[in-house]
This record gives sequence, structure tokens and C-alpha cells, in this order.
Amino acid sequence: MRSIQAGLTMIVAAMSLASGCSYNFDSMNFPCAPMVTDAENDVETQLRCPPGYYCSEKNMCLRGECANDQECKGDGEFCIDHKCVVPEAPELVEADAETDAIQESADDGPYEEAELELPQITGFTPAAGPVWSRVEIGGANFAPAIDDNEVRFHVRDKDGNIDEGLVALVLEVSDSRDRLLVRVPENASGKGPISVKTPKGEAMSDDDFEVTDAPSIKEFDPKKGVAGTEVTIKGYNFSDSALVPNKVSFNGVAAPDGTGSTTEIKTTVPVGATTGPIEVQVGDQSGQSEDDFEIIGPPTIDSFFPVSGFIGERVTVYGSNFDADTPANNQVSFQGAQVPSDDLLVVETDRLVVKVPQGAKTGPISVSVGGQNASSADSFTVTEGHPASGTVAATVDLGNGAAPAGLAVSADNRHVYVAAQGTDSVLVIDGDKLPANPGGAVVSTIPVALEPTGVATTPDGKFVLVTNTRSQQVWILDETKTVANPDNCMYSDPIQALGGPEQIGVDPTGNIAVVLKNNSAKLTRIDLTKLEDDPTHSLLGDLEIKLGSKLVVSQNYLDFSDAGDRMVLTGTSDDDKSYLVYFDMENEKVKNSTPLGTDLKGVALSPDGVTSYAADFGEGAERVSKYNHLLGKLSTWISIPGCRAHGLAKTPDGTQIYITCVDTSNGGASKLYRYDTASNTQIGASVPLCAGAFTLAFSKNGSRAYVSCFMENKVVMIQ
Repeated sequence: MRSIQAGLTMIVAAMSLASGCSYNFDSMNFPCAPMVTDAENDVETQLRCPPGYYCSEKNMCLRGECANDQECKGDGEFCIDHKCVVPEAPELVEADAETDAIQESADDGPYEEAELELPQITGFTPAAGPVWSRVEIGGANFAPAIDDNEVRFHVRDKDGNIDEGLVALVLEVSDSRDRLLVRVPENASGKGPISVKTPKGEAMSDDDFEVTDAPSIKEFDPKKGVAGTEVTIKGYNFSDSALVPNKVSFNGVAAPDGTGSTTEIKTTVPVGATTGPIEVQVGDQSGQSEDDFEIIGPPTIDSFFPVSGFIGERVTVYGSNFDADTPANNQVSFQGAQVPSDDLLVVETDRLVVKVPQGAKTGPISVSVGGQNASSADSFTVTEGHPASGTVAATVDLGNGAAPAGLAVSADNRHVYVAAQGTDSVLVIDGDKLPANPGGAVVSTIPVALEPTGVATTPDGKFVLVTNTRSQQVWILDETKTVANPDNCMYSDPIQALGGPEQIGVDPTGNIAVVLKNNSAKLTRIDLTKLEDDPTHSLLGDLEIKLGSKLVVSQNYLDFSDAGDRMVLTGTSDDDKSYLVYFDMENEKVKNSTPLGTDLKGVALSPDGVTSYAADFGEGAERVSKYNHLLGKLSTWISIPGCRAHGLAKTPDGTQIYITCVDTSNGGASKLYRYDTASNTQIGASVPLCAGAFTLAFSKNGSRAYVSCFMENKVVMIQ
């Protein structure tokens, strides 16, 4: 195909000889100046523009159609002086032939010459606007990729000189490459043209754009909320003077005046506001946000769990329209007693996790969000914080060879899950049958793999997780079927947790399960949020527990803070010392650790995650360590003469710790001790237990404690 430029050059060469003019064709915008003047008919003959171009009033061939004040009537004609004419000079016959070749080439396909791709600006809208406002630029030949279009806003001084301009943010390029959407750049001011530069060349507008000082909203945070929510608005040209207020409205409803600086102001969502844009008015000028602020509707309460609990118990409230962006906007009350803001542990749009406040009484739970209220249909029952008497209320005989190891209580406080190592099963005890019917309390037997060791339940009542050290697996049971359909209660195939999984715990948020491995320097985590959809890929992998240059090669027990952000575990290092390890769950690393005893076993972490209690089972130890992790030092030893401590658990409100230990003066019989965590003093007398009383677990509402007696195949209920 013949080059268009070659044809045009021949034409202009002829024209140049006739008129003494020469033209530069290094661009796609080329002149169509007069070549022959027909004095008799008073007609100017001009160079013909290629198809798809028109001759502008400035005698340039531009891509497009005739201007509005011109017209063109025939193929091959062109626009001039508000009418169309055709070349008539005889000396242009050869040139016309070349032009015909151009027309034929154009019909064959797109132009090949890069020079015909120069950008053009035909106009823009609006003609004026503030910083960050949007401007649409019309034209042709813009680059198809956003980043290949450099748009600048210039300033023209009083002498007509134009500065180098400020680069604007390009938001969009139309598919036809004839439209650009940009923002007026920061720090822009004054009045001047707009330019567009592409890899093919540069174009500048004929008209000037004027930057105004009207307020302009760039963004706001949060994006949604209720009446009373504080909103930070960022932008430009706000007022920082008390004499000129920033009048703010949410979808037309006036809010308190915004205060702050010229680029950032704060206000609160007014009562009665509906979803829509935010507007800021300064003086007689205003600016509106491009996005809407979403008003959260009235809250609803669908259910809560558990249905009963003690003061300080964690309760999950399920519903809708809670304010996740501003947690303090959610006011939760238990029969008139409001939950302090510090006890709003988890705030999501459809879920609140709170602690039962002091002064709570049995009755409905209510939630207020931005002055909009909801109340539960059912009542929450307030119970005692922990067993009042600390005495043995019932003993359940599991049968010969059961060898109970791990214990866990269901989220509804009713069922107790027992890892029975000797029978390779999980036994389910119905706590509601105790103490009246201990003989009929075992209501389900669930076969699992060899020697189950650890067991844990999720706070939402969905899953029971069981570790099998010998088979190196974690079994997932559907808790809703463990009693109703024990033969078909496996939720999925077991998770392969290689390395001898032993103890297991679930963080109070219900998101992560942590598995401690026997004789391993690593712990495994399971993403519980994936269990429902993808259990086979819920294993998050191992984390190494390293203490300086040493590794914890054997891990015993673990516990969590109420917020689930801290975990404590006990273990033995490769230097044969027993360590208390404080772990940061959010950053997945050891915060601090210390060697405390000869053989640390059971461990508990205070609800605030500050203080740990660790039982020392070592020969001659006869003590429990109390360690302050913020201070990084041992607070005290709780001495228990004649008793090697093993099992340890805190009451859910954190005010007491329960300890099981072996009485060294009585042939290995076990005892239960209770201590006040504030004063470190013993509460009441020790309680005799069956032999081998190791594992200890509390019901979620704190009304009962359970102890497994490994050597006598029994489970004891403390009430």
C-alpha cells in the first residue's frame, strides 16, 4: 500500500513550486493552504484533505468531519470558507492522481504512518472547577493505555506565556480514544490551556480552563455509619477559620459544621440522614462527594450464644446492621446493665462479641446503634461466675480401659467431650443428667483413630476437634450430630497434622485452632473459617517456637486471652529446661519466654492476657508460677506443699484458678485446690479426687468444672 505521506508530499511539492511556500509534514495535522486562486470566479483552491479529515478555519487538516459552520457535499471535496470546493488547476493533475491513490489506500485499511496519530483536543467540559474535580477532554488519537496519556493543566500569564503545567490524574480513556476523564491536579490554580501528550506527540487546547477555589471532597472515612458517627472528610479549599464555617450536609440533611484545616475536617452524621453524597459549603461555593455515604439501617438481633452465663462471660450476639466501622456506636445492654466499650471484643456488621457486664440480670439483650434500638426475643440467663462450693457433685464411671485424657465443654454448657485413649473414641457426657443420673450420663460414643489425646470445641457450637497422636491426625466432628447421630457425625476427612498432634485449643474468637505437637519444635494452626467450605485446605501450616537459640521440642498445654490475641503454652526446650512461652497470635511470634520450673504442665492466661499461671509437676516442685508478661518477671510462687501440680484452669471470669495435683504424701491420690488470683490465697480446703486427676476444664458459663481421672477411668463434676 502506498504511503499517504508520500502522496501528500508530492502534492505539496507541486504547490511549493507554484507559491514559493514549503510545509512540514512531521505531524498528522498538516496544512491545507491555498494553492491556486481563480480570480475570475473568486475561488480559492486548496489541498484536498484525506478521507476522515476536514480543513479547519486555521487551514489545517484535522481528523473528523466539517466544522459546524462548514459543509461538504461530495466525495473528495473539502471544507473552505464555509463552502466546499474541488481542485481545478490543470497543474494539479498529477497531484490529483496521487490523492486518488491515497483514497484507494484509505479504503484498503487503516493508515500506517505514525505521524497520522497525533493527539487532538477539540474541547473540554466543564470550563472551570476546583482542585480534584473531574474534567472530560474531547478530541482524537488519545493513547489507548491510561498511563500513556500525560495530561497537564497550564497557567497563562498576562503576557500570554504558558508555564510547564501540573500533571493530572487520568481516570479513563474511551474505547474510541476520543475522550479522556481526568482530575484537576493538586496545587493547581489560575487559568490556562490543557495539554495531552502521548507517545505519538502532543496537543494543546485552544481554550483555557479556570481553577476555582470552591471546596472539593477527595474522600471521607468511614464510608458508612449511623447518626452520631464521626466522619473525617479530606479535600481542598475548606475553611480553617471560625469566621467562615464549613457547612456540611449528608444527602441534604445538615450536620454540625466541619472543623479542622483547609484539607481535612471532621463532623458527625446527623439524625435523619439518609444514604447519599456529602456536601461541604464554604461561603457561597460548595462541593459534593462523588461517592455516597451509606446510612446503616436499624439493628436487628436474630439470636445469641450461649443462652446463659456468668458476669464476664463472652456472649456472641448475631443480627444485622451493627456498626463495624465505629465500634463505640454499638451500645449493648443486658437487662439494663450496659456493656463497657472495652468489653466490646468483636464488632462486625452481623456479629457482636461482648462480656456480660456487672449488674446484669436475667432478661433480653438489647443493642442500640445510632439511636436505633433492637431487643432479643429470648432472655439471657445470668448464672454464677464459678462453682460456688468447689465440691464433688457427681462422678461418671467411663468403664474399664477408657483412660480419659483431654476434656472440652460444649458452647451451650450441656455436653462434655472426653478423649478416651484406651478405647480410641470420644465419649459424650450429658451434663444435664448430673448429678441426678451419673450412670446414664454417657449419651454417645464416637469411634476415632488410635489414642485420642486432645479435644476442643468451637464457640459457635459447630465443631469438635480431636487430636490423635499416633495417627498424626486432627478429626473434625459436627457437634450438632455428636449425640443425635454419632455414627455419622464426621464433618470431613481428618486433617493430616504430621508430627504427633497432642494438645489442641481454639482461640475465643473461634477463628483459629492451635495444635501442639509431641516432641516437636513447631505448632500447627487450623483456619476454622475454612472448615465449612474447604476443610482439606484449612491447615495454615507450622510455626516454629524458638527461644533465642533453643527450640521448644516438647509442648504440653495452652490457653488464650479473652481477645484471642495472646496465647501461652508450656514446653520443654532442648536444654531440658521447662519454659513458659508467651505468644503473639496476631504477629505469629514469641513475645517472651522464661524457664520457670522442672516440668511445667497445665497453664492458664488471665482474661486480659497479662498474667500466666503454670503448674509445675516436677519432683519436689510443689508449686504454681504466677508470671507477669508486661513486666517480664515472676510475680510469685503459689506453694502447695506435698502436691505435684498438673492440671490448671482459670474460671471464665479470671478471679480464681483451679489446680489438680498428686498428693505425694498419700500414695499418689489426687486433690483439687482453688486460689484467688488477686490475693494468691487458697479458697476453702482442698478437695479429694480420684487417682490420676490431670485434665481440668470449665463450662463456658463457669457454673461447673470437670476433671478427668486417667488412672481410674472417671470424670468428676465440680459444682
